[in-house]
Amino acid sequence: MSSEIGGCISMKVLEGGSLASTNVYFFRNTQTDSSKYSPDYSEFYRAVQLIQVNNELPFFFHTHPTKLGINGYDFKSANFYLTSSLQDRDASFYPILYSDVSLVMQQSIFVRDERFTGGLGVGMYSGDIFPLSFNRLGNVEIIALEIVALIVFVTLLNKKYNVLKFAFVIIAIVVIYYLYHKPKYVSQSNGDILITV
Repeated sequence: MSSEIGGCISMKVLEGGSLASTNVYFFRNTQTDSSKYSPDYSEFYRAVQLIQVNNELPFFFHTHPTKLGINGYDFKSANFYLTSSLQDRDASFYPILYSDVSLVMQQSIFVRDERFTGGLGVGMYSGDIFPLSFNRLGNVEIIALEIVALIVFVTLLNKKYNVLKFAFVIIAIVVIYYLYHKPKYVSQSNGDILITV
């Protein structure tokens, strides 16, 4: 993929709080630079209106290119391309008016790269649900690191705790985080991707 595209996925809320996609709207990129994305806002607002009429939720997305013909860019690790830029993060806080409510939704970055399972990588960010970037620490991660730093400080002061106890605490924090706080991406047999938050 050598340029950015984007759009909106219309999501229907199912029983139990799950979401299912019902439609995808693509918006023309108004940027001339292939490494940037700004949607055609007339298409953007038309899609949001259609989604509201159907009582569904809009999930905005765009892609990141993996080949721009720049050596320093084209040969990065696959996860690099899922990282949101400063402009992506700023745009993710822009609310839309939905049924007279200002709604801020998380956004997605899709990357086509054979290094991902199934050739597609998905990163979700912001919306006060996800971290601002796939490779950026979230609030829970920051708190976990602060706890670890406090434990290290206490350990150095008291010298009562041995390395195994210290390692156990770190492992417990990491396991709890990954089990309960990290979004889970699971490929389904029909080609869908189930994202659990």
